[in-house]
Amino acid sequence: MTAIGTPFLPTVINRSPDPSMELYLSSSGGSNNANFVTSQDLTVFRPGTGNKASMKSTRNAASPSASFAGFYWGSPVYGAANRIPVTPGEVISAGVYVMAPYANWMGQIHVWFRDTAGATLAGWQPFTVGSTGAIAANQWFRFVAENITVPAGAAIFMLGMNGNLASGVTVGGEVCYMDDLMVNSGPTLLPYMDGRQSGCGWIGQPDSSMSVQPALRSPAQMNRLMDSSLESGVGNAQVNNNPTLFTMSYDTTVKHSGTQSIKIVRTTATPGAQIGNVSVSGPGTLNNHPNKIWVTPGETISAGGWFRCALDSWRAGFSLSWRDINSVLVGTALTQPSVLYSGANVWVWHTFENIIVPAGVAFFNLNAIASVPSGVTVGGEQAWIDDFICVSGAKCPPVDRSDWRPIMVPKQSNMIRPFGPWTQYDGAVTQSLDLAGQYDGAALQPVDLRDVSIV
Repeated sequence: MTAIGTPFLPTVINRSPDPSMELYLSSSGGSNNANFVTSQDLTVFRPGTGNKASMKSTRNAASPSASFAGFYWGSPVYGAANRIPVTPGEVISAGVYVMAPYANWMGQIHVWFRDTAGATLAGWQPFTVGSTGAIAANQWFRFVAENITVPAGAAIFMLGMNGNLASGVTVGGEVCYMDDLMVNSGPTLLPYMDGRQSGCGWIGQPDSSMSVQPALRSPAQMNRLMDSSLESGVGNAQVNNNPTLFTMSYDTTVKHSGTQSIKIVRTTATPGAQIGNVSVSGPGTLNNHPNKIWVTPGETISAGGWFRCALDSWRAGFSLSWRDINSVLVGTALTQPSVLYSGANVWVWHTFENIIVPAGVAFFNLNAIASVPSGVTVGGEQAWIDDFICVSGAKCPPVDRSDWRPIMVPKQSNMIRPFGPWTQYDGAVTQSLDLAGQYDGAALQPVDLRDVSIV
């Protein structure tokens, strides 16, 4: 018999992070008009899915209008965790369940498209794609927008809804509830699914990432680091940890792969050895930042990346800062003793392996550090970094862009580019996943036959 690797391709993808409003991150959604206030509601939600929350809209004052509800879902900010990504030219469909306690109310669904700067595209502010007839009170009604071609320049999709009373005007305090948002590829809206449903899973943190069906079979072998090849160039995708001492820029001439790397330059002589210190996972102060690296207390992780320096002798190292779900620091930073390397302008693979995640940690920041070999800097020292990875387990495979493949399409914008898990490092070489299980630092675990076909 021969084991032949079969690529894992989810048959259904719900692009909406937190589609049932369970986590309700900041900038996830909100009111589309100052007359309405939105909030998370933990008492009213659509039954039958296992979810326990919805988004509530409340009319904040009386007015000579029948409009009693108005809200949107999907962040308008390109770098926000809960944006809904799209690619120009593709066809998508979207829908959301809405319920209100008023007889014969009516509503309209709207869609927005924005570019990478967050600017609304002309003609999409918003564009009404559907209206309803009378809707019964206390009935979960699904608003649907299907067969929408994404316009040129679009990077973000947003869905909105307005509700109107059947007659009369509002008196203030009117409420409406929104739940179970689905955004999928194709001309037809699919039945609602999220990572909590049977046979489904999340590609990252539950209630804060896309959902796939069937669930990922080998998530432990996935590179968790977003924008791992530093390609996006979006502000705060990577962060200079001390702009006073170092400059950070994207270098399109010197790079390990792709179109660019990060160049760091020591700007002045000081009593310090560091040439540069860069977070490759965004700022740790934002728990809703898309580049955060989620972890579970007690698990073992490993990280690695490519370093290069203009000096003949130099050092490389990593530092990890642990944070809880609210971005509060947990304990002290874990700093790796730097490793000495020789050779100017040569790319070197450097790892920090077999790290056990402390209790109370939800995510961490990975900081890449380049230093002079001894003494202090004199100013002008240069270093480059590129192609990082963070995986489960006691060993970290080197990044070879030729054999690590994208985990899913569509990607979550240029800022979200996970790859893997279709190859696995066995401690010596990179092997196809059908030939290797997960390496634990001592031995290979058995092959998971769900990931292969037997012929």
